[in-house]
Amino acid sequence: PGPDSSEPRPWVASGSKMFFSAWDSVHGRELWQTDERTGDTRLVVDLNPGLDSGANGMIGTFSVVPPRKQPVPISMSPFPPISTENPRKSPLYIKGLMYSNCMRCSMNHVISSFSVVASLMIHFSLALTPSEIAALVSADRLRGHITFLGRDELEGRGTGTEGGQKAARYLSKYLRDLGLVPLGNDESYFQNVQMRGSIPLEDSQLNVVQGNQSIRLRLTQDYLLYHMGAETFIPNPVPMVFVGYGIIAPEFDHNDYLNLDVSGKVVVFIPGEPTSTDPGYFQGRDLTVHSYPEAKHRVAIARGARGSIMIADAAAGGGRDWDYWVQEFAFEHVTLAYGAVGNLSVLVNPEVAMALFKGSAHSLDEVHEMARTGEIQSFELTTRVSFRGSFHQREFVSPNVVALLPGRHNKLRNTFLLVSAHYDHLGIGPEKDGDSIYNGVFDNASGVAAVLEIARLMSQELPTPDRSVVFLFTTGEEKGPVSYTH
Repeated sequence: PGPDSSEPRPWVASGSKMFFSAWDSVHGRELWQTDERTGDTRLVVDLNPGLDSGANGMIGTFSVVPPRKQPVPISMSPFPPISTENPRKSPLYIKGLMYSNCMRCSMNHVISSFSVVASLMIHFSLALTPSEIAALVSADRLRGHITFLGRDELEGRGTGTEGGQKAARYLSKYLRDLGLVPLGNDESYFQNVQMRGSIPLEDSQLNVVQGNQSIRLRLTQDYLLYHMGAETFIPNPVPMVFVGYGIIAPEFDHNDYLNLDVSGKVVVFIPGEPTSTDPGYFQGRDLTVHSYPEAKHRVAIARGARGSIMIADAAAGGGRDWDYWVQEFAFEHVTLAYGAVGNLSVLVNPEVAMALFKGSAHSLDEVHEMARTGEIQSFELTTRVSFRGSFHQREFVSPNVVALLPGRHNKLRNTFLLVSAHYDHLGIGPEKDGDSIYNGVFDNASGVAAVLEIARLMSQELPTPDRSVVFLFTTGEEKGPVSYTH
């Protein structure tokens, strides 16, 4: 019911995304909010999982607004905005952000959370009541999917591994049993994605040169590689330039490359971005896209640089020490097989980073003081750098799994609701507490289970929707947006 009425009425999806977490039992809260600019009244359903200080995640909202007399624009990611005059047929897109570091959460809490999500989704697309949906959601099926996908036999569902293939075959069989239409290659449910995997070897050589002296940094202990392949090679030493944060942000009147020529050189920068309490300057305490290492690397390459080096800093990296980064970089680097190979991009241990500044106008300690006082400067370094990489590489195919539930409306069936979750996880990696299998129960066997149950409900238990529904299970998500790009 609306805020001023006890009678139920249809609602229209207002937001394009719904963020949810499942660390604890879900506590639903209904909050009425009024937009002072438009006068719209919104019902905000807050899925508040009650996070404790030891868990990471997002608490977000899902908003709906009362129907208007005029068609209401609906933002449907990743499609452009569309309009509909029938709120009961409004598309809805749900994206779940799940993390793997809260394994203490019980299976029942996960099932409870995703039952709520499935109920909300189907309720707003078919106008059924939550109680009607709750009676259809199968906790046993959710539990069965999560148990199978998270078991040790699948070895963490690593991209391009036999465990990952077992998961893909499981999904394919289930979708076939539901009678959904395959949308993959050769009338199968598999959309095959060609990929390249790379692992750097210990005999890779990153050398810092000053005059006649050369210091060889050690892989893993002293540096880690963001990119791998032939384009990373710099066989002869090239000059380096310190470029502050490595940011060009004209909207904030900030340019670390001002009056600098970095063509053919390697740039060095510190992590993060200028600190501020002013929300109008780099969003105050919130980080902007300019803080991302990949964004900084792209700026450097666009300015003609041969590569980039970022100095790891626990203070700027949310308290993440070098051991954390070693863990993060311990897994195979995966890209699209037909994608361009990236230029040299290095993360350097702060304990050896002072070698980059030897003999230059400012030391690393002075750079940190500049950053603290907001007076960061860019300057040429007297040192040079070279890199000769050695990699173990492989080419392989890993599938997205995709199926279609055709809509029943002659016209609306050509518009689509996309329901998606990634099924891969990290696979096998460094041992933790005597276990080297990263099972990925919450990231993202739980999300896959939710999508499978939604697929069953929409294809077996509920009236066929007017619009067509695509169920997409992606591979390689843990390696970046590899399969989504494909």
